[in-house]
Amino acid sequence: MWVEWVWEPEPPAGVEEPLEWILLSSLPVQTEAELLPRQAWYERRPLIEDFHQVEKTGCGEEDLRFETAEALLPMLGVLSVVAARML
Repeated sequence: MWVEWVWEPEPPAGVEEPLEWILLSSLPVQTEAELLPRQAWYERRPLIEDFHQVEKTGCGEEDLRFETAEALLPMLGVLSVVAARML
């Protein structure tokens, strides 16, 4: 487990509090250059959360009742495309 600490030493003008994230990762990090892509991934988190909300609420993903994961996977593929288009 790796702990990644990302903070904003100089936030943009008009921002009251700088951002600070403490992330847990299974990916090793040795240098700042290796950390930067992970920071970019985390910055996309609001979009990813919206995507999953559309899948769950808009597409009714949680209402699906399959007996096996193998049966569910094709439907998740379809709903992922629908959710992406809805966003």
